[in-house]
Amino acid sequence: MDYLGPGSAGHYVKMVHNGIEYGVMQLIAESYDLMTRGLGLYPEELHRGYSRWNQGGLNSYLTNTRTHL
Repeated sequence: MDYLGPGSAGHYVKMVHNGIEYGVMQLIAESYDLMTRGLGLYPEELHRGYSRWNQGGLNSYLTNTRTHL
């Protein structure tokens, strides 16, 4: 790893943050697909499930956003 200057550190942090965010979004999409097609859950049941997720250790901006869709 080389030092690229103070401005590059911000870009690197943003790249890592985006990678984590995309992984979480993929997890939410996979769980939605599994619960709808695999388990046959309806929107009301999905809402309750995502709301429970948002109260525990999975609480985040992305799971909160999914609760409101």
